[in-house]
Amino acid sequence: MLAIPSDIPTPFSDLAVMAARLRAPLVVFDEKDQCRYTSEWMRRVYEFCDFSRPADFEAILRRAWEYGGNREVGAPPDLETSLAMARASRQRIRLEFVRTQPRRLICNHVRIGSGWSAQLRVEPERAGLEHYFTADMPVTGIVEAIRRHEQAKRCARALDSVSLAVVVVGPDAGVLHSNDAAKSLCQRNDGFLVDDNGRLRAIDPTVDPFFARTVAMAAMGEIPGGRSLLHIAGCQPGAPHAVSITAGADQPGVAAIVAISSAKLDDVAVTRLLRDQFGLTSAEATLAVEIGGGKTNDQVSKILGKSPATGREQLHNIFKKLARQNIAVKGQIELSRWVSVLASITGAARKSGNQ
Repeated sequence: MLAIPSDIPTPFSDLAVMAARLRAPLVVFDEKDQCRYTSEWMRRVYEFCDFSRPADFEAILRRAWEYGGNREVGAPPDLETSLAMARASRQRIRLEFVRTQPRRLICNHVRIGSGWSAQLRVEPERAGLEHYFTADMPVTGIVEAIRRHEQAKRCARALDSVSLAVVVVGPDAGVLHSNDAAKSLCQRNDGFLVDDNGRLRAIDPTVDPFFARTVAMAAMGEIPGGRSLLHIAGCQPGAPHAVSITAGADQPGVAAIVAISSAKLDDVAVTRLLRDQFGLTSAEATLAVEIGGGKTNDQVSKILGKSPATGREQLHNIFKKLARQNIAVKGQIELSRWVSVLASITGAARKSGNQ
């Protein structure tokens, strides 16, 4: 990043940092319309301009028109009238426009009270902002689009750090975003896949229609309580995924969030969490983890060498202890879903802490 002169107003020095991240052309003018700062990418895109020498706005604009005229793309027929219009336009506090030379650029002009001004020029495709723009004009302000894009990237990086698979889908189950865990899960066909139309599908054909309807209802805000919990078979027999489907936006019809917990539990970590944070005994925690892995109470009791009656008594105690902490788990299926999600969250926290 090129050195920023110390007398440049703070809003424009911040803009220079943003331009450097985006590799975007930026030029800053002082109150006399003299060029005081140009980003490295401005110098690359406007390589036909000599920024090593003092220049004002009009000199740069004339040189751009000359450059375009030499390439038969046409300069304004009346240069002086066009310059006068440009001078008048630049008195505005904010202005957005499209410049086609030396390439298609969406331009944002900002002027502050001291008379300093700046122009940030963005190539939507290079900056990853193409969906914020129509063919000719921004759908939203350039700086706002950049902020939204960078916020989305930060959220994506955060989601990619967790082991819980998260997919944001439209009402038709079309994938809008998925984190690394979800991409990995779909690539190995672990209960889900993304079809040729970009839609999230459950691999089991008997389950997929219900899954698709549930996603559509969630996106439309039509699920009572705003969330639906499903069990969907993964690639491990007897260890189904716990799937949470919730509305993903305030406006109905926009998106749903599908969170898929891994069928593989970290028995030690989850058992310790259930014991230390939720007050379960070691035996109760072990039972809960086994049920979270998809087994029934009778199956677990047989594996652990105790009677089904003892298992049922421990299960009853688990429900009571969780209810005292306002966790409404009332049956083995609900317990299995809750422990599965808890296991994924535990894994996510551990993974984030190790990074």
